[in-house]
Amino acid sequence: MGGPGSGWKGIPKTTVDSCLTLNINHLMRKGFAATTGNRFGTLTWGSDENGGYSPSVEYWVYSWSEEEISLRLNYIVGRENEKREISQPILLRSINPNYGGSRWFFICSLSRNGWACNRRMVTLHLPPRQSLFGCRFCYDLTYTSCQYSHKFDRLYAHLAQASGMTPGEVKKIMLKQF
Repeated sequence: MGGPGSGWKGIPKTTVDSCLTLNINHLMRKGFAATTGNRFGTLTWGSDENGGYSPSVEYWVYSWSEEEISLRLNYIVGRENEKREISQPILLRSINPNYGGSRWFFICSLSRNGWACNRRMVTLHLPPRQSLFGCRFCYDLTYTSCQYSHKFDRLYAHLAQASGMTPGEVKKIMLKQF
């Protein structure tokens, strides 16, 4: 079990929280699939911690049918001296679940290892220092809570060994204290 150099290296993965996120349910509440035809607008995220800067994306929606919509995002990435303008097309597709109605998904347009992802996703993310929105699998993103879920397991095991209890019992007692 694990030799020298194995285990967590202290370099955390990029989290979903650190990304700009597009959520299809939020967009549909804004009326993206209300009617066929073309629409455009701007999506804006909250301001940066430093204040002032508020990331935004211009979008164009092309509704081809009641089941398929094309979304084109235009935005700028990069720092002051190396800004690039990005124009990213994203396909939106709906399915008809058993319980009725319709449910919309983004189709991830990124490719990984030479293969198109094409996953149906409710959210797409733009991580720091990246230029395209994609799914969390393509960017190998994690959630903040996942990085800390086993943070104290070694401590619980040590306390369990000293007290004669199981690590699960120690964890249960420790979590009750707080």
